[in-house]
Amino acid sequence: MDDSIPGLVMPRRNESLDGNSPAKRILMIVEDNPADADLVEELLQQAAPDAYQFVHAGKLALAEQKLQANHLDAVLLDLRLPDASGLASVRAIRDLASDVPVVVLTGTDDDEQLALSCIHAGAQDFLSKADLRPVALRRAIGYAITRTESQRAEYVLRETLTLQQAILDSADRSIISTTSNGVISVFNKAAERMLGYTADEMVGKNSLEAIHVPDELALQAREISMELGRTLDPTFEVLIIKPKFGQPEEREWTYVHKDGSRFPVLVSTTALRNSQGRISGYLCIANDITQRKRAEEELRSAKQTAELASRAKSDFLANMSHEIRTPMNGIIGMSELALAMPLNAEQRDAFETINECAESLLTVINDVLDFSKIEAGKLELATTTFDLPDKLRNFLHILALWARQKNLELDYQAAPTVPTWVVGDPDRLRQVIVNLVGNAIKFTEKGTVTLRVQLDESTEVNEQECLLHFLVTDTGIGIAPEKQQLIFNAFTQADGSMTRRFGGTGLGLTISARLVELMGGQIWVESQPNQGSVFHFTARFPIAQIGEEQSGSAAPLNLVGLPVLVVDDNPTSRRMLQSMLGNGQMSPLVASTVCEAVIVARNAAARNNPVRLILVDSLIHDMDGLVLIEKMRTQLSLVCPTIMMLSSDLNSEDVQRCQALGVSTYLRKPIHQADLWDAIHDALRQGSNSSESLPQFSHPSSTSCFDQQASEPESSSRNLQILLAEDNRINRKVAVRMLEDEGHRVTVAGTGQEALDAWEKQAFDLILMDLQMPDFDGLEVTKMIRNQERETAKHTPIIAMTAHAMKSDRDCCLAAGMDGYLSKPVHAQELRRVIYSVLTAEPVAVALCDWAAALEFTNGNQEFLREIASMLLEDAPPLLTSIRGAIDGQDAQLLAKLAHHLKGSLIPFAASAAIAQAARLEALGRSGGLTAAQDEYQQLDREISRLLEELRRQISEPCLT
Repeated sequence: MDDSIPGLVMPRRNESLDGNSPAKRILMIVEDNPADADLVEELLQQAAPDAYQFVHAGKLALAEQKLQANHLDAVLLDLRLPDASGLASVRAIRDLASDVPVVVLTGTDDDEQLALSCIHAGAQDFLSKADLRPVALRRAIGYAITRTESQRAEYVLRETLTLQQAILDSADRSIISTTSNGVISVFNKAAERMLGYTADEMVGKNSLEAIHVPDELALQAREISMELGRTLDPTFEVLIIKPKFGQPEEREWTYVHKDGSRFPVLVSTTALRNSQGRISGYLCIANDITQRKRAEEELRSAKQTAELASRAKSDFLANMSHEIRTPMNGIIGMSELALAMPLNAEQRDAFETINECAESLLTVINDVLDFSKIEAGKLELATTTFDLPDKLRNFLHILALWARQKNLELDYQAAPTVPTWVVGDPDRLRQVIVNLVGNAIKFTEKGTVTLRVQLDESTEVNEQECLLHFLVTDTGIGIAPEKQQLIFNAFTQADGSMTRRFGGTGLGLTISARLVELMGGQIWVESQPNQGSVFHFTARFPIAQIGEEQSGSAAPLNLVGLPVLVVDDNPTSRRMLQSMLGNGQMSPLVASTVCEAVIVARNAAARNNPVRLILVDSLIHDMDGLVLIEKMRTQLSLVCPTIMMLSSDLNSEDVQRCQALGVSTYLRKPIHQADLWDAIHDALRQGSNSSESLPQFSHPSSTSCFDQQASEPESSSRNLQILLAEDNRINRKVAVRMLEDEGHRVTVAGTGQEALDAWEKQAFDLILMDLQMPDFDGLEVTKMIRNQERETAKHTPIIAMTAHAMKSDRDCCLAAGMDGYLSKPVHAQELRRVIYSVLTAEPVAVALCDWAAALEFTNGNQEFLREIASMLLEDAPPLLTSIRGAIDGQDAQLLAKLAHHLKGSLIPFAASAAIAQAARLEALGRSGGLTAAQDEYQQLDREISRLLEELRRQISEPCLT
């Protein structure tokens, strides 16, 4: 037998392993008297025929050999052997085979003391030879075997339990086992360390509930009750409900230490089953995750900080791009228009200087903004089809004047194999070309600057795409070899004195390298000091499949009288575009808002001279320019107007939306007159098969809706009684002069209170409201007026006048109830136009909710709409009560949360007034300033009451409309 592993029960060779009848027991009879040995064997045969197999040994030494050679079930041992006698033989056999039972046979009469000594020595039983009987002998052997096996099982169990306890005690995680009803049965050392209790305090005396937070149990009970559809009490069952149904569970809980402190743990819970498959208990293994939670919170905080920083950076870039490019657009555009006028030499020099400085400043601005985009990972390429040679010539045309001023020859060469039409981003290609050629001109005092383009010789000819190799060669100052790689780094030039001598940001080549990389190419330079430079870059372009009728040169289009609608909220941009279009003998129509654009377009269509081209700014104060296009596509019966987008910058998603909406092209601000005309010709050609299909248009002067002599109704020229609320003395004087020149009568108020008092005493046709005034600001005064007007049927038009020009400022004005918006400085023409627009606009009744939009939200399902309307009727009153409670309790955080929840509930019904009021309360809660919350709540309460009344009326109707 193998006794090298104590307690391990090995199958004996005489055991039946196939489940059939048991094999014979192997017994060794150790007896030096053969007659006695035969007697014992005979008696056992009589007791159980064929039950035993016998091995004989006459001496102890022989017995020890046979013990090693055979797997024995028992030993019958005579106490008196030739080579050993007494208890020594018992001990020898037990030492050799501790798990083989020994039955002592002795010729001595019944001796109780001797029997006890044998038992103590390791024997299992004691028999006198004088009393040997078959049944007694068989019973003794059976008892010895059974007792030994029991001892062996006890030993194995004891060793197993010891090993199990050692494992439990050495584990670094809390291990808690319970009975099926939750009483703790195992509580290891790690659990003691984690929770502060000893095993004696917990085992058999407490349930798992004792170390859990009651509120967590209650919350989990509610969640599981909703999941199961039946009520579950917050007891032990909550902890084991899923394992109980065969689903092992890992969940975060909060454990309660003996001292009352709490800490987070990750608990894995499984069910323990007995041999019959029934649940006998549950095992909970817990790991303290305090450090992990702290690390996660730190990581989450760092991530939020990074995201906020990234979002702030992106928002800053977007705002800066728009806010900087827009005035630059006006400066460059208006100076170009001025240069087209008859000017004396001094005036022309002044405007040329303005234009040159503006272009230089724009280059710096573009570099800084583009570099910031690169750093933020926001720089992307657009995709459009363009004529490559034509674009390259245009790019060089931009720089030709500068080259002529320096007496340089500017040359362009294109290999015959270069494709004409390619797909890519011509604007970004222009940026690279202009930067490289511009640098060549900047650093070259005499000689030639050449741009060459050819197919890259290292790639095979492909009909689908091409890798183009551009070379910009100059005869300038050159670059030292050790500086050639540095110049592609940000803010770096080959020589520190170059910034003083030649200017520049040191960003142009960095940006160009990134753009070339985005175009699938690379950039490098070959140069020697005082021997000129050759800048190389490659770029990959898909080849466009353009038919001959498209690729051939087309005759110029006749654009005289072409009705063009310009939608731009910036007055300078509108005037500039209006002048540029007028110079091209087109008929410009202008609008600053979505509503105004729709009205202007409808009026043009009603005069049988519909708009054929729309120029839309990408950011209108009350709507995204792309949203405007969508609305005009759906709301206006226009005969396929051509649409162009004007933008400070477009990302790839915007470009895709432009293409999906049928936008022909887009122009990046600032806009040059020549570029605008070229883009209009290209866009109109794309929208028609031939120039003959374009209709002839009437003269611009007969169709301009802002020509007062031709299109304004007589009523618009009547003298108005206007209230001017403006605290700045100079601004007040300028505005009064503008208004009185138009024949209007003006009443002046220097504060918000004065404006409110004047309005209460006298009826006004119009109020011009400054936003920032002493005491009450313009928004507060407007709200006070609108609140009082709700009790009557009156409505006084109010136009905001402010130096703030952000979209959010305009939104706040419109949300407060203003009818128009003027950004300072205010120009007479713009003031006249906005007044005219506000006074001639049809009054729009503010609907409590938009049922058409609500039905669209529910995909036309009226029953579902009734259902969510009923839910709002049920939820809104208690939600209003909670909002009032948050205001009374000065709980800003709760107010923001509740107002946000209410706002979300109103969205399906497009209840704009109630949504705006809820949004104002939410904003107050987020800012923490609850001073005006009571008044805002009263207004919200009124709006919700009116809305709920409308909902009750509508859902009682057979059909929602």
